[in-house]
Amino acid sequence: MFRNSFQSGFLSVFHSQGSNPLQLWSICDSESVPITSENPASFEAQNDDTFFSPESEQFPSNTLCFLGPTKHVSSNIMFVKDSILHSQVLRMVANDISNTFISSPPSPGLSLGIKLHIAIILARNLDKFFSIEFEIIDHLEQSRRFRASNFQDETRVTPEITTMNLRLDEGWNQIIFDLDFLTQKFYNSCYKETSRIILHPNTHLRRLYFASEIVPEAQLPSELRLYTPDTSLS
Repeated sequence: MFRNSFQSGFLSVFHSQGSNPLQLWSICDSESVPITSENPASFEAQNDDTFFSPESEQFPSNTLCFLGPTKHVSSNIMFVKDSILHSQVLRMVANDISNTFISSPPSPGLSLGIKLHIAIILARNLDKFFSIEFEIIDHLEQSRRFRASNFQDETRVTPEITTMNLRLDEGWNQIIFDLDFLTQKFYNSCYKETSRIILHPNTHLRRLYFASEIVPEAQLPSELRLYTPDTSLS
């Protein structure tokens, strides 16, 4: 998708306040039906503290997938007004986190082709299971996957995938992945490009973007910063 595009500085693949935030994403939800004008669903937050670790590698028969650019969301994946940021975010909350996710690019036959090696996610810790996965290609043309989750205690490395622990602070987090560093550390090879991203519940998502280097937040363009309202005078 981006392989033949000039890539420098920053490249955004998701912004919750964009005109069509899920344009580059497909949605899979194993537990619900799509939200449409004919079938509205509640946008109120759910207080369900029972979540399960992902176990099944096969989609159940009732898995609902939207492949291709879409504005559709489901009852487990929806846009809401975040109580901290007081602005629109993508809320992903589900019991079956293995089979509920958003994925980019939207079609299985496409590749992102993003050469920038720093991935930054602005996400809220909901004190529930959450995972994110990057599929990359290294300079040996080998496909590697990095999956970080807050329910993985130890780092495990196989030729195909590395799973690792993701530590999150309370509230909103700026999560940074240096994919070139991870590729060299675990596979002794060099990062070439990111081909796919998969995000699983449970989180609020504000933005996901790539950068050529880690930039202090004070030096970031204003649209890439994570602003939290100052309520000290209210």
